Amino acid sequence: MRTVRQFLFKWRGGLVAPIALYFLYVAEPTIYSLFAGAVLALLGEGVRLWAIGYTGEPTRSQELDAPALITTGPYGLVRNPLYLGNLLNGMAVATAAVGGMDSGKASVLWMGAAAFLGFVYFNIIVLEQEFLAGEFGEDYNLYCQTVPALLPLGFQQRTLEQIRKGEFSLGRALTFERMTIIWQVLIWAILLWKAHR
Repeated sequence: MRTVRQFLFKWRGGLVAPIALYFLYVAEPTIYSLFAGAVLALLGEGVRLWAIGYTGEPTRSQELDAPALITTGPYGLVRNPLYLGNLLNGMAVATAAVGGMDSGKASVLWMGAAAFLGFVYFNIIVLEQEFLAGEFGEDYNLYCQTVPALLPLGFQQRTLEQIRKGEFSLGRALTFERMTIIWQVLIWAILLWKAHR
């Protein structure tokens, strides 16, 4: 299973791209589904920008890397804010795309997207947890006991002071997130175009 998880981690961007292209191809957005999807996308991209402002380049690599254990900002709410952002972004496209479809087809496609993304990110999170536990030992174990993995249980920063690390940089966020932002703009432009056809 570790080999599968390593494959999913290494190709996480490439695995999601064909699914996004498929949703763009079959998309039947409505004004309501576009609005609902856009809310999810703004939330997802906001979480991603916030997280990358703390972590920067190591999160963009195809190899597991963590020069430091970041535990503040969004990392004080959940241990995997980038994957939470990715899930929101992915479900945003699915939500927007299925708006005009009959409910059966829309449900199957939406649930299929949720299951696929859930499978990919669950396995990546498990792989990263093993890596970070090996890198940061007791600090990471304490962090795991204090901060939930993916879904915030309220919005209280839970990081313990003895492992509180990390500093936000908007420049770092914009530098390392620029390609994702470009892709988001293209995807939403296509969805808007399809909605107005």
